[in-house]
Amino acid sequence: IRSTRNRKGPSVYTQEEQDLIASLSGQTPHSPNSFSPDYTDLFGEQRFPIGFREEGYLGDCTLQEISMDFSVPICYLADVIASWGSPLPIDPHSRLGDLVTGEQAFAILEAIHTLDIAELHSRYSEDCLLDLVDYYDLDLKEAFEFCMARGWSLPFGVRTFLRVEQEEELLDVLGAEGY
Repeated sequence: IRSTRNRKGPSVYTQEEQDLIASLSGQTPHSPNSFSPDYTDLFGEQRFPIGFREEGYLGDCTLQEISMDFSVPICYLADVIASWGSPLPIDPHSRLGDLVTGEQAFAILEAIHTLDIAELHSRYSEDCLLDLVDYYDLDLKEAFEFCMARGWSLPFGVRTFLRVEQEEELLDVLGAEGY
């Protein structure tokens, strides 16, 4: 499992954004868990310790943890984050604070508490793209290219669960037998 905390290169956040993320996650300069010289990467940038998660702060949770804690489909979270321009593919083990701004994290929190979770689940296919092409005996490359041509974001690559209407269009156009 690859974590974005170990990626090479400079942070995608400015120091001002890192400070904002730290403040939104309840960290203060005097907090023992705040950004500190004890947690720096190879480029000297301050980082939270690996595995750090303080209960109650969404920015410090991974997408997988948010999905499990709030029963929200991880494909919904990834769709929203991809629509905001996060680079693809999205690692489900990435911390939300590493993928979005504080304002965007707050928007996700609002959505989690206001949307009908059952309706969110019903929006997505029960199978990922890889399983769909296997079940309907379709060509994976052709299906993937079709999705790209339609401009559909595949935040988890071929392991992405398409929205129901996308799945129906894919199967209709590619002539899935038995559909």
